[in-house]
Amino acid sequence: MLAVTARTIPSRLRSVASPIARRELSLEYCDRPCSVAVGRSAPACSRGTRAYASVSTPRPDFPVVSHEASVEFIEGVYQSFLRANTGETRSCVSEDELRRRLDAFQDLLAEARQCIEDCADSAETSDFDQEAVAARDAVEEACSVYADILEDLEGAEKTAKRYPYGVVKKSELVRRLQGLKIDKLKGELTNITRNWRPPLREGSS
Repeated sequence: MLAVTARTIPSRLRSVASPIARRELSLEYCDRPCSVAVGRSAPACSRGTRAYASVSTPRPDFPVVSHEASVEFIEGVYQSFLRANTGETRSCVSEDELRRRLDAFQDLLAEARQCIEDCADSAETSDFDQEAVAARDAVEEACSVYADILEDLEGAEKTAKRYPYGVVKKSELVRRLQGLKIDKLKGELTNITRNWRPPLREGSS
């Protein structure tokens, strides 16, 4: 309900009066604030009331759309825009392929972590060099696969026309979720092999 006073009613009436209105507002006033009712007379005031005026308001010409229909429409437009402008359907890395590559990457992380543990267990033994080399190679392989995934995702995102504001790119998600694992793995290897002098690789002088 809209509360008005006798002092403010005339100005309100002048501002909302319209000759083309289709609905009427019945306004009543007294010394105390009174209410405005749409389509019916306001309840009588305890101190007595008198009808002041009948005011018309225009009816909107646009159709009324429910909230559910609006949400469904916006979601449909957003999904269409996302597919058309982010390379979602044209990406060289499909959802299934990305999932498969990330699963393989997780296996490499587990293998590298196991190699690092074996290297730590063989400290100050004759097997340390061999275990350290295996751990180093496993970490490098995991880092290489991680870099390839990011490179392919970023390449597909660069070829996209546009990217909706606020939508997190796949490459950013992979970097946030998997980047810390790579950094932790490299840090563990560095701590174990800090004073280790790796043997020369085959073919190097």
